[in-house]
Amino acid sequence: MFEELSELDVMDAARWGCRLSHVKNADLRLGSTAPTNWTKGGDDQGALSCEDGGPYAGVRHLRIDTTAEQKAEWQSDEFKVMPDQAYRYGLMIKGVSGDQGFVTLRWFSDDSGETWISEVNIALSGTYSDWTLKESEARAPATAKTADLIFKVASDQENDIRGTMFFLERL
Repeated sequence: MFEELSELDVMDAARWGCRLSHVKNADLRLGSTAPTNWTKGGDDQGALSCEDGGPYAGVRHLRIDTTAEQKAEWQSDEFKVMPDQAYRYGLMIKGVSGDQGFVTLRWFSDDSGETWISEVNIALSGTYSDWTLKESEARAPATAKTADLIFKVASDQENDIRGTMFFLERL
């Protein structure tokens, strides 16, 4: 069972501290106009961007910039998880999110991420002037085989939010 989890991604230890993430391309370093292993959805208002200056210059992030009538999301590819295990999940966030901004961890009972079991959310509402860690803990259901993360806004408010360093790590 452990060999199924061999695709762990070691993220940039100098900036964020070392984490092993089950999320593929967690720091978004792969891909040019869209990150590899991520899919854009909603009203097509997502973008792959790069931080311009400061201590995080060059950091790649997913950006969701929406008006009050738009929805947007980025969905990771599914990744393997172990059933009935405790996990910590989250991301680094910057910008402004209305009350319907979330990172959602979804659990599936099959290898292809099609048979949904349940999900948990981290609310992202607020203003973040600098990169801020948002994280929570969750236990995988007893029948879970795979999971994915969705970075999304679905609201009647304007949003300009950025996310990077997405992670799911076993506790």
